Amino acid sequence: MALSDTWLKGQLNKERDKVTEKADRDGLSARISAKGKITFQTRFRLPGHTDQQRLDLGTYTELTLAQARAQCLKYRAEIQFNNAPRVTRRMEQLAIGGADSLIALFNEWYEKSTALCARKNMATSSAGLKYIYSLRSVSCRLNQSPCTNG
Repeated sequence: MALSDTWLKGQLNKERDKVTEKADRDGLSARISAKGKITFQTRFRLPGHTDQQRLDLGTYTELTLAQARAQCLKYRAEIQFNNAPRVTRRMEQLAIGGADSLIALFNEWYEKSTALCARKNMATSSAGLKYIYSLRSVSCRLNQSPCTNG
């Protein structure tokens, strides 16, 4: 019998004697810990390998059943192209981690704001200079590197 949202809600946070697992379709299953935590997993076998492998997709409530099924199908499609699902997932995680950091975003904003201030002639007033230098000092503290005033 396939997993259902109502069944998952009923099993969530229910203590039990041992870890249980209920299969869905397309290699998706839900593992329920002794404390009642539900984790979605996908089972797969890479071409040329005889051993079955598992990949945790996420926990229930953070990941819905529909989302888990979609992820499972996505990783099964990767296997058809001879790509290992673990490698694909790690590449996705690295792509997210490669996004601009707070420091890079602040520096980009700082450069644009000082250019705007220069065009509006804010830097000639004492208030404008104080504003620009205070922003620069915040940027230097975020970078944790010595800055030159200028």
